[in-house]
Amino acid sequence: MLNYFKNHQINYQKWNECINNSSQAIIYGLSWYLDIVKPNWEAIIYQNNTQYLAVMPLPVCKKLTISHIYQPLFAQQLGVFSTIPLTSELAQLFIKKLNLNFDYVAKYAFNTQNVTLLNQVQFQNIQTKLLTTHHLDLSNSYSTLHQNYHLDRKQRLKKAQKKEIKIIESQNISPLIEMFKKNTQTKIKGGVAEKTYEILENLHRELVQRKMCRLFYSEDLNAGCYFAFYKNKIIYLFNAAENQARSQNARTLILDKIIQEYAQTDYILDFESPEIKTIADFYASFGAKATNFHFISYNHLPFLIRKAQEFKKNILKKNKR
Repeated sequence: MLNYFKNHQINYQKWNECINNSSQAIIYGLSWYLDIVKPNWEAIIYQNNTQYLAVMPLPVCKKLTISHIYQPLFAQQLGVFSTIPLTSELAQLFIKKLNLNFDYVAKYAFNTQNVTLLNQVQFQNIQTKLLTTHHLDLSNSYSTLHQNYHLDRKQRLKKAQKKEIKIIESQNISPLIEMFKKNTQTKIKGGVAEKTYEILENLHRELVQRKMCRLFYSEDLNAGCYFAFYKNKIIYLFNAAENQARSQNARTLILDKIIQEYAQTDYILDFESPEIKTIADFYASFGAKATNFHFISYNHLPFLIRKAQEFKKNILKKNKR
């Protein structure tokens, strides 16, 4: 039986059992994680009498009484998580149920494990796009992993090592956030809402409590990297560096430290790549492989509402110029 559930109808214990036991398991899908990044999230759930067999979290937003789906920050991929073999027929049912309950999906990203399956699904009146993250399989020895670094990355790592930059581990995320505000926020189109940092701080508190994160800085606090751990995934969740210190390559040093420490394990380092070529190239330079995931959007709202949305977007664009 497949149904749409409001948040208060979801059994969190059954939900997390499904995520934990699914072949697609990623930290973004856990109930407590969703509660932080998108409170009152909803879901489509396929279940039998005793357990959830497959689930699809829905980050629901409301504007002027219109409910729609929008991918939350710090949760790059969602999609379908299943403890049973996931067929294209079942995936099609999830898409159909999504269509029935929402006329507007602004942004929704499926996880990398859904790609092959979704290639067989019919997306009628739905825009689809393949996005890319970068994965580094850490099962090889460090010497093999280092050998696969691009030449420029090896050279930059060597320079950083010669400077004898010390790396320290911390549980204080405030310097990282302040560093990002000072050096990166102004480069982001539209800026960054203060609420974004509140979400990150709340996530960090929960991850620390659950012992599911590690945070590293250069000793002079000129660069920092934040990693979340769950199952066999290490997610490069957040980072920042002082503009004048970027040439020190401290983040390269920190990433190399993580790669060394977790070499010859079953971990996969997910760089959570944005669709920005320079950043994607940086992650690829560690030997990471481009890995696709599906992104969908559609707008089936009445004509007049869609026109009003377009008008508002155009006004906002003009104001930003």
